[in-house]
Amino acid sequence: MKKSLLIAIACLLQTIVFGQDLSFTTTINPPNSVGDCNGTVYVQATGGVSPYSFSIDGASYQASGQFDSLCPGYYDVYVRDSENNLATGSITIDSLDPLDVIITSIPSGTEASGIINLDVFGGISPYIYSISPYLNHFFENSIFYDLSAGVYEVLIQDNAGSSILIYVTIGSLDIDNTLTQDGDRFTTNIEADAYQWYNVDTQEAIDGETSREFKSNELGSFRVEMTFNNDNFTTTTNNSVTVSSPTYSVTFILSIGEITANPLKIYPNPADEYLNVPDLFRNKKFAIYSILGKKVLSGHLTNSRIAIEKLKTGLYFLEVEGSCAIKFMKR
Repeated sequence: MKKSLLIAIACLLQTIVFGQDLSFTTTINPPNSVGDCNGTVYVQATGGVSPYSFSIDGASYQASGQFDSLCPGYYDVYVRDSENNLATGSITIDSLDPLDVIITSIPSGTEASGIINLDVFGGISPYIYSISPYLNHFFENSIFYDLSAGVYEVLIQDNAGSSILIYVTIGSLDIDNTLTQDGDRFTTNIEADAYQWYNVDTQEAIDGETSREFKSNELGSFRVEMTFNNDNFTTTTNNSVTVSSPTYSVTFILSIGEITANPLKIYPNPADEYLNVPDLFRNKKFAIYSILGKKVLSGHLTNSRIAIEKLKTGLYFLEVEGSCAIKFMKR
């Protein structure tokens, strides 16, 4: 009687320790370029009795659950424990679609305002973008704006380093696309058939802002797309045309003073070390803001040059007392 009880207890203990079925999970990393065979599969075993051995052909087993240099396709996974229990399952390593892009472009008006909008698919996201003549400067934003008429090279690169180079033509329309700015208020200088205002910092349409006038309730950069159905602007192949305004900024301009009509023109733009400002602004206050509205430099124009060599590469806005802010690029 005592012996049977001990056997029963021993069997009970065995059930508790070894009762979990052998199973496995997989993590799949597909090849990082079209046509490559550098995919990886990680197999993680649970249950059964360790140690485990792994196979993806049912013939050759290994102690590691990692399999490298795999091509896209279907694979049978085998996991064997130390008591020869076997778990099997099938996996698929997907092939990458090649990088491709849908391009939407808007022509420039009388002021540089062309738009290139890139909708990229395939490859491995996220993607980065660059545009001529600065193909060595990459951006995370897939929309380029304030472009002059011309042909642009656009380089798109995915997270694995694969890239495509495309060419986009920005046309030109003889349309006054400028705005009148009064602090945080904007009005188009020409009447259009439809309007849509955009927040340039987020590249999103501003809900409900579809009239000729716009008042911002926040700091930032803004533009408006204007659609015309007038025969003077349309062609035989288009019943309507759309053009964007240049980008305008609302920063801390009201703290500097009232905006006047004095135009602010700077050169060179893009610039490396200095910005040259017209003499009429000498002794005026100036401030430079990042694209997100953060002040990065300020002072008085004791001469007609502003040193910017310490600024990081990117887009900025220069604001000078007595004029609207203007965008420039630091190389």
